[in-house]
Amino acid sequence: MAEAAIPQADVSAADPEWPCPEGEPAEYFVPPKCGEANVFEIGLVLGGTVSAGTFTAGVLDFLFEALDEWDNARMQAVKDARGAVPGHRVRIRIITGASGGGINAILAARALSFRFPHVREGVQEPSPSPNPFYQVWVNDIDIQKLLDTSDLGSSGHKGIAIISLLNGGVLSQIAQDTLGPTPAAAGDKPDAGYPAQALRAAGVEDVFARSWVYNPLAVVVTHTNLSGVPYSQMFRSDTAGASAEYFTNHADYVRLYFGYCVGENGAAIDPKTRYLPDSRYVGAPQTYTLGTAYLPEQLKGCTAADWPTLAQNVLGTSAFPIGFPARVVARHANDYAYRFVWDPVDAKYHWIAPLWPKVAPSGLNLNTYQFLSLDGGCTDNEPIMLATQVLEGLERAGNHHSVAGAEKADRAVVLVDPLCDPLPELLKPEATALVSLLSPTLQMFIRSNRFATADMTGFLRSDVYNRFLVAPKRWPRKAEGAAASVLVGGAALCAGGLGAFMGFFHRKFREHDFMLGRRNCQAFLAGTFTLAPENPVFIKGEIPTLPANWSGPRPPDPTLECPIIPLYGSAAEVQDQPEWPVDEFKPKSIEGLLKKRVEAMLSHLGDYLHIGKMGEALVAVVDLLVIAPQITKKILAIVSAELVRQRLLNPADAVPNGDDPMP
Repeated sequence: MAEAAIPQADVSAADPEWPCPEGEPAEYFVPPKCGEANVFEIGLVLGGTVSAGTFTAGVLDFLFEALDEWDNARMQAVKDARGAVPGHRVRIRIITGASGGGINAILAARALSFRFPHVREGVQEPSPSPNPFYQVWVNDIDIQKLLDTSDLGSSGHKGIAIISLLNGGVLSQIAQDTLGPTPAAAGDKPDAGYPAQALRAAGVEDVFARSWVYNPLAVVVTHTNLSGVPYSQMFRSDTAGASAEYFTNHADYVRLYFGYCVGENGAAIDPKTRYLPDSRYVGAPQTYTLGTAYLPEQLKGCTAADWPTLAQNVLGTSAFPIGFPARVVARHANDYAYRFVWDPVDAKYHWIAPLWPKVAPSGLNLNTYQFLSLDGGCTDNEPIMLATQVLEGLERAGNHHSVAGAEKADRAVVLVDPLCDPLPELLKPEATALVSLLSPTLQMFIRSNRFATADMTGFLRSDVYNRFLVAPKRWPRKAEGAAASVLVGGAALCAGGLGAFMGFFHRKFREHDFMLGRRNCQAFLAGTFTLAPENPVFIKGEIPTLPANWSGPRPPDPTLECPIIPLYGSAAEVQDQPEWPVDEFKPKSIEGLLKKRVEAMLSHLGDYLHIGKMGEALVAVVDLLVIAPQITKKILAIVSAELVRQRLLNPADAVPNGDDPMP
């Protein structure tokens, strides 16, 4: 009988020629606060979203505005020699993200290198917008672009494989545009990327490192590695030979450090940080007008990555299965030397080496390693642990480096989760038909990877102040009557329908969700993200309060809780709840585009059947006259039903069920 496994990889993986990590895992995860007083640290976790990433984008837009406005007010108070503005600090140490949250994590890192105007409810935002969050999530991603058939070639064209239901080319273009130079560096070049040269006049400008972000900023983006990283576990046995158990880990991630130019306002640089060697360093664009980005000594030997190459991480983490194409992500295989596991025998974390010969087969160098990536949310949709490791360390003792009480908490994980939905309807046991199981099976994988139960415990307790949740919340309007209830999670978003794809169908849907994100973030900062007045994070005599004329949400007891991020300037203007966009989108409006894409996909059917030219011609006729119209009608009927369910469409405008026989 085999005995307990010992924490040792296969001998072939431990060969001296393969990478060997330095130090112990715990050495890289010592919370590096440096004894700084009056500082509250944040780890942002951006959950998977699909089109609900628009809500997360709105949350980040308002958060950045609030932190900038507080910084401006504090500097002005110092200049005027008055101490009316609280002088404690809030600093973001790490941002982790999956899927749409991964897009927003890298977009946030990019946006931190310049200052841009923020969006206002009721004010028409231009296109292109000088606001990067709005431009990407509201202006750029739309169903009309996703239904474009340019990725499928012309009708009857052979040799082009169908790689996704929707055209992923639009995402590639957005990533390329967004990760371009800043406007001051770009000048008037027409191919400058985002922000485009015309946006310079709209208030977009390069800035030094913000004082409320650690420099460099750690960002971790999750991926689902379709190949997986192989491992083996040696077992002791009473037989003559030893045996090995093999397993493959598909939950992958890429760690990045973003450096910013150090300015006069004092960059938050922590010299005690030990940076992980499994990372990439990304400095401000080479044409950055303010100078060279800060590069810690430890990271000078790290592989550098330029902004355009980050597109593979943006696209890989958001490659929703079937809907969007899988993406190739390149990295150095040495990164996998710095993965670790908990060993309960000696109560320590140990490095775990992959099977290097399988990771880098004969003739393949470690520095040319690539993997095919699907949506990071398939295996880790809410990468909470990746944030807590950096923010709190690896110790497993209760409360260790992070104290939960309102009187002592000095750091917190803030989870932005647009899709914290209620329980799904129970599946009937007799529903065993293949077609009826496809959607529940996909949703099962997504839900099961949203979070680990242990990670969520602190978010559910009102007495815990080192775990906070920002989720969509929509209050009923007077016109809806007293019986109307507060909507939360996906039910409060236009994007919540069709597996969170509904937001792509109309700009008004995305505008609503973006502005709701801004409103919910303001309500969160004013009424939820609080500490006790006696907490040592606050400077004595400078306890933050809400604005004197504040009419928005408040803490349950303002005398016992104070906002960690006080609201100043434009951030103190109450954000109105956006109007619910009823009847803005009619499914019939995309019928032509949808039918054209269905026809283009069906035109490739003959390639797979190998039935000769006559057979292909017959299949094409059947596809064009019968199958494509029926599929189109069915999809429009499903979309209509979802719109009606979400109260976004008058039932009279719905497309009837597409099961009716063709005339």
